[in-house]
Amino acid sequence: MLFPDPDSFDPDRWLPHRVTPQHTNAFIPFSAGNRRCAGDHYAWTQLTLMLTNALAQWRIRPADDRPVHSRVGTVEGGSPR
Repeated sequence: MLFPDPDSFDPDRWLPHRVTPQHTNAFIPFSAGNRRCAGDHYAWTQLTLMLTNALAQWRIRPADDRPVHSRVGTVEGGSPR
């Protein structure tokens, strides 16, 4: 097993301090090299189109009346808290 308890929801398992060399290639959805899927570009394009179509039907709004502040940038060493 590559991950302890692989069926649990744990997005923090991808944080840089928890990734080990064996995890680097743990997810290869369309294989790689000579055996790479011929339809990988088509699949990613379809996924993008389906996602944009689904998201276009939703309107995102704040859950309460607090003012919304935009924040631009990246966080090094982990996810923003």
